[in-house]
Amino acid sequence: MSQALSTSVSEMSSRAFLRRLLIFVTPLVLVAGFSAFSMARTGELLPVRWIASLHANDRPMLYLPEFSDHLYRYKVEVARRVRPDMLVIGSSRSNQWRAAMFGEASFYNAGNSIYLPIDLSSVLDELGDYTPRIVLFSLDDFMFNQRFAEDVRQRSKGEFGGITSAEFRHVAAKVLQRFYDRPSLLYSSYREPVHGLTALGFSALDMGLGFRPDGTVQYGDVIRGGSRQKPEDAAANIAGNRQWPGYGADRLDPSLMRDLETFAETARRRGIKLIAVTPGIHPSIVKELRASPAHVSWRQFRSAETATWLRNLNILHFDFTDIASYGGHTDEFIDGFHPSEPAYFRMVQVMLSDTRFRAMFPSADSGAIASTLAKATRFEAIGSGHISGTPK
Repeated sequence: MSQALSTSVSEMSSRAFLRRLLIFVTPLVLVAGFSAFSMARTGELLPVRWIASLHANDRPMLYLPEFSDHLYRYKVEVARRVRPDMLVIGSSRSNQWRAAMFGEASFYNAGNSIYLPIDLSSVLDELGDYTPRIVLFSLDDFMFNQRFAEDVRQRSKGEFGGITSAEFRHVAAKVLQRFYDRPSLLYSSYREPVHGLTALGFSALDMGLGFRPDGTVQYGDVIRGGSRQKPEDAAANIAGNRQWPGYGADRLDPSLMRDLETFAETARRRGIKLIAVTPGIHPSIVKELRASPAHVSWRQFRSAETATWLRNLNILHFDFTDIASYGGHTDEFIDGFHPSEPAYFRMVQVMLSDTRFRAMFPSADSGAIASTLAKATRFEAIGSGHISGTPK
């Protein structure tokens, strides 16, 4: 056989092999690519800085993953991009503060991600050259409880793990299992169930539960008959000192109190006005807290001594623990520790009677708040339709 003929046969064999290989590999690549795309578009595997960029641009979508928790990083990244005049920070008990309550167009709620006084300082440090005019933060006795502190200290403050990380592999396996259980997810439209908003994260997709672009929470199925803790059950747990986050202690922890003093001093140096709010607690729980021998720290938190300490730190504090203090209703609660949106409007009505607070928010309209409350349901005032928090 001539060398030319041998070469020709060899080339034909190579081409035939490549064709067979292509026929074999192409379906696998397409399936793998489609699966990877589907896994990513659930939102469960996306870096939170990508979500932050979308929300900073007021993209009308809900975000809440089921299989990971990087909410601190997500909220800080949005705040750094939006640079609002008014910034809300704190625990989940700050979820329902919205721009419409304060007359603030420049507003962001970074709540549901910050639990301890030291975390409050960390947020200010991470804002860089951006300084909000006003910071409103949730303030509760459990923030000064070492048992609670141990529970939350290990929560992530970083970005979602990269593609080579153990976290990524763990979440990817969870997402693949969800696809196996519900194959329709591979080709269905990713929308939350009621308002049809784009949903990122299975909590948003399955329950309509997630963060709006303004950082506030849409409770979705939780307020549409979903499962949530009854205040009476929480009250029973308080009596047994086993209710998270309302653990008892014999005093407020001095080291955690010093962390709040550091936060207040940082804010003072940067010219930030501080407003602390203790939102309402369901009366059945308050009753148990008053009677509980384990919750001495809770009673210390509400003492005149603590009120003086906060005033000396230049923190304007509103204690709405007792719902009568703001004209609250016992049925305006998501659960025993989370008042619903109308309750927060009622709190702002009372806050506006304070001259110091009123001076900070000259655009806040008591009449508009009253009008909003007149049309409110038990759980929503401006509702999920106003995704950015300001009625159109």
